[in-house]
Amino acid sequence: MSTNRRQFLAGLTAAGLTAGLGGPRLARASAVPLGSWKILEIFLWRGVSHRETFWWDVASDDFAPWRELPDTSWFNNAPNVLTPTGITSANGVSVSMGPCVDPLLGSDLWNKLRMMVLSHPLAPHGPAGARGLTGSDPGRPAFAGLGARVGSAYSNPSGAPVSYVVDTGVGPGLIGHATATGTLGVPTQPFVIPLHDGNFPTRLQRLNVPDTDLLLGLYRDRYGDRLIHPTATPPSVRSPGYDAYDAALTMVQNGGLVQPIVGGLPYGGGSSYTENVLTRSVGAALTLLNRSADAAQHVCVLSEGGYLNNDTHLDGGESYEHHATVHNGNMWGLLNALREALERGPSAADGLDLSTTLVAIHSEFGRTYESSDGTGTSHWPHAYPAVLIGGPLLNTGGPTATGNITFASDDHDGEATEGFATTGEPYTPLDFMAALTLAAGIDPFGPDMFALNDSTVSAIASNATDAATEITCQVFGL
Repeated sequence: MSTNRRQFLAGLTAAGLTAGLGGPRLARASAVPLGSWKILEIFLWRGVSHRETFWWDVASDDFAPWRELPDTSWFNNAPNVLTPTGITSANGVSVSMGPCVDPLLGSDLWNKLRMMVLSHPLAPHGPAGARGLTGSDPGRPAFAGLGARVGSAYSNPSGAPVSYVVDTGVGPGLIGHATATGTLGVPTQPFVIPLHDGNFPTRLQRLNVPDTDLLLGLYRDRYGDRLIHPTATPPSVRSPGYDAYDAALTMVQNGGLVQPIVGGLPYGGGSSYTENVLTRSVGAALTLLNRSADAAQHVCVLSEGGYLNNDTHLDGGESYEHHATVHNGNMWGLLNALREALERGPSAADGLDLSTTLVAIHSEFGRTYESSDGTGTSHWPHAYPAVLIGGPLLNTGGPTATGNITFASDDHDGEATEGFATTGEPYTPLDFMAALTLAAGIDPFGPDMFALNDSTVSAIASNATDAATEITCQVFGL
């Protein structure tokens, strides 16, 4: 059961979730502006090895010699130490975080951090990535990314996009998941920026050529005329596919509108853990979110890990030190970029303001506890963390105070054992996506969003407002 936006936001106010919401933008479906947090979504494709990064609990484990930190420093500026969290895992082992979290320590990035453990049954990259970015499986009516959900609720007066997907070179398949619109329609689709391609701004500018626009407009009109019911009153288009065509053509013709917005972003890559296309994408995304005019409400950054690919099966005989270096190095670079953005402050064009922006870091799955081939690890979707920083989260003093992350480890592969307390079921990517949708000020269980009964929270919530309250308490800890 869904509520309209006015009732929904009233329910959120009563639940305490709307406190501190920033700059309203125009709602597509209502004259009532929607207050919300901006969302910086960072999706790390190829599976983050959570056991080396956010969940290190090998103190009494048989595989500790294999998984101990390498003797050589994997990055000159990072301490090769673990950070205790004060949390004990289901098998009684003290949990620490890996050396990659060092940039977070002593800042609000650490104080306003919360982790939720996700679980699903899909091990291949393709379907797992689809579920991670949408909460649904391909073919479902609600198969839509967060960008389309935001695009269905907000608009900029100029027509500039309210949602972007920043591509660092992941390929069309993952981009398709991030830009999926489900039943929301192509006009809600995010604008894709290939940040790895330095020639993109020039090509975008060339799209806005008057003669080309005139010809494309003629083709559009002729095509539209052929689809009109001649006897209908008023005349109607035979196929809704024409709307998709018209929206896509409009986006092409609006290249001149978008070019000034995206033209000055830091395109290109780099050749280190601290300087690569992922670290640059943090500044690019914040520049889009922080604009005084034509600002974005949501930016999704897609990366295969950072400087190097995270998919470290390592069947080529590389060392475990390489595996640990890749995952800690990539994550260190990302978290360091966030720390630098926070230090630049909200007055900087690419600064991070945690009072107005929620940062969400997630992946399609984690990686196995033990080696899959003697040197690397395989896919593990049954328990892996998603990280939330800032936005509605209170200053808790770091993950020590969150306590909502638990792995059972009857063997060396952890199963997620904690989720919604009433049901005992673990959180799923759909629950995570519903939480992000909620933080954006949108009813996650409204029409064309998610079916309430698809989510874990459905067992304890009979309507959307109750479900939102449950997510507020369980996911955001409010």
